[in-house]
Amino acid sequence: MASTLITADNVMEYGNLNNEALRVRITLLIDSVLAAAEEYCGRLFSSDTFTEYRDGKGQSSVVMDNPPMTALTSVTDDAQVGARSIDTASNVLWIDEYKRKGQVQLYNNESAFGGGLAGVKVIYTGGYTSTTIPADLKMAIMDEVLYRLNDRAVGIANQAADGASVNFTERNGFASQVTNALDGYRCWWKGIG
Repeated sequence: MASTLITADNVMEYGNLNNEALRVRITLLIDSVLAAAEEYCGRLFSSDTFTEYRDGKGQSSVVMDNPPMTALTSVTDDAQVGARSIDTASNVLWIDEYKRKGQVQLYNNESAFGGGLAGVKVIYTGGYTSTTIPADLKMAIMDEVLYRLNDRAVGIANQAADGASVNFTERNGFASQVTNALDGYRCWWKGIG
């Protein structure tokens, strides 16, 4: 499936490539790198509708797996028993800070979610589109595609051109600078890594 977040045209322009024979390979690499990056980060990057369940633990907020949240369809507390629907328009704080983090924060007439595994059900739209993907994430994915396009082996890779040279080291299966960028998008609360 060809990515809608980053296209072969994006990578070819970014890498200053004009060899059309590379297009199919670049498209496959984009999909491969995105899948590896999503696995490393414990989340999906492409915008989609998600249904997730959380243990509310008596807290006033829960965090979703695929931020940023762009739409909140419904929040149900005690989803397994009783299914109390929470009015998202008046009882969920919907501000940019929480949307970016994927946080559903109660307020007004709601003070806390109940406890219990899968006790809170949230249906939302989250992730990025080709126009909202952060520049650093997009560049990191494109850097890794270009890195893999050059058939670099695990370890240290060098590239030199026009009197300039770059050294890449790998960490966690990606070029180090790519891993550094991806770390900002990891779902640390899921206990990955």
